[in-house]
Amino acid sequence: MYAAIDITINEAEFDYYLQSNKYFAQKLRQAGKNVEEVFYKGMDHGFLDRSGSCNQSEDLLQLIASEINNN
Repeated sequence: MYAAIDITINEAEFDYYLQSNKYFAQKLRQAGKNVEEVFYKGMDHGFLDRSGSCNQSEDLLQLIASEINNN
């Protein structure tokens, strides 16, 4: 089993989990993890469902694919 070294957290501006995500990222940093927070302005929770009609969704899909391919 391999420990996660780098962690990417995707956040939407109007996501009701935004504050929880930020708190989680802070705790991970305190635990010594490298954390990247990617912020999607104007988006709400679940915006990935809008792929094909929303540029931010397409960007997030590319980011996810890149993360998978690099790990």
